[in-house]
Amino acid sequence: MSKLKIVHLLAGHKWTGPAEGVVTLCRDLKNRGHDIRLFCTPNPRRLLADQAAQRGVRPEADLWLDPKHPIRTVLDIRQLKNILRQERPDILHLHLSTDHWVGALAARWAGGPTRVLRTMHHPRSIERRPFRSRLYESLTDGFITLCERDREQLQRTYRMSLKPVAVIHGAVDTARFHSDVESRLARAEFGIKTTTPVIGMVARFQPHRRHDVLLKAFARILKQLPTARLLLVGRGEHQPVLERLVGELGLEPRVIFTGYRDRDLPQMYAAMDVAVFPASGTDGSCRAALEAMAVGRPVVGFPVGALPETIVEGITGHIVKEESIEALADCLSVLLSDQPRLRAMGEAARKRIETEFTEAARLQKTEAFYERCLSPFGL
Repeated sequence: MSKLKIVHLLAGHKWTGPAEGVVTLCRDLKNRGHDIRLFCTPNPRRLLADQAAQRGVRPEADLWLDPKHPIRTVLDIRQLKNILRQERPDILHLHLSTDHWVGALAARWAGGPTRVLRTMHHPRSIERRPFRSRLYESLTDGFITLCERDREQLQRTYRMSLKPVAVIHGAVDTARFHSDVESRLARAEFGIKTTTPVIGMVARFQPHRRHDVLLKAFARILKQLPTARLLLVGRGEHQPVLERLVGELGLEPRVIFTGYRDRDLPQMYAAMDVAVFPASGTDGSCRAALEAMAVGRPVVGFPVGALPETIVEGITGHIVKEESIEALADCLSVLLSDQPRLRAMGEAARKRIETEFTEAARLQKTEAFYERCLSPFGL
């Protein structure tokens, strides 16, 4: 396709939620020869900005993108309007509610050919709220959702019959997360034998991530598999609460808080026999589940976010539809007792990632959607 001018807005400065996916998409679009500009929220800590720079994308700080300051929002709209009038980009790609309002209003007042698109990174962004109808139905030209369920909900909730809506799944770096990652060093760090069954979860410690459900299920699993271990990878304000729960359940020797891991995150997945996700988090693509599958680990989760479309039931893992402690414990106990099945599921998980969830596949689908939206017959 022809080279495009594309502006991305992301109202955030943390390296969490959709940030990594947005930045790596910008990197890949840039490497394809497109003219890419990324604006994010300025912050002295530069968490997102530094990570983006390491990937060859330097975010610009000309916009505040701060939902807590209405005056700054007005200034952002005015500033972006001027940028759009001067640059006349082909695509204005928006990602969160704050940048959606700023971008959509600026584009409307700027006029010109720019198509306004929004990726819906979480089901909450689809729920009907005051004023969203005008934003979605009148001020936005097209939408991307991360799963078919969200696409259907978006089209049921708003009048989308004449707008292009594409499903573009999340993606994972298959060169970094792969099935040959060594597991022995990570297990040795925590004193876990190679034959010990290990359950793992990678997620920030927040109440909505439902670590407590997994801990209570793990307590039941230990009755059948007393040598099992549980790795909880991450950090967050809810950790003291979870540590107290571990004590109350008598799980201290068996539950390991690994802390935040970055460079050796693939090794953390490799140390697990199965990865568990009771919630989707702030990124509806369930990126951590994709990373676990890329390392060749089966995934067990509740029917949330993109998980029902990511996991092939009984082939790459399991969806526990009952969403109960008992059902989760039973599922994991059976799975951990069958090592040949675990290995087969892990191999199938890796193959599924290679065919459906690569960064190259996401890039190709995104470019195709841009082209569709720019076509005079695409809207």
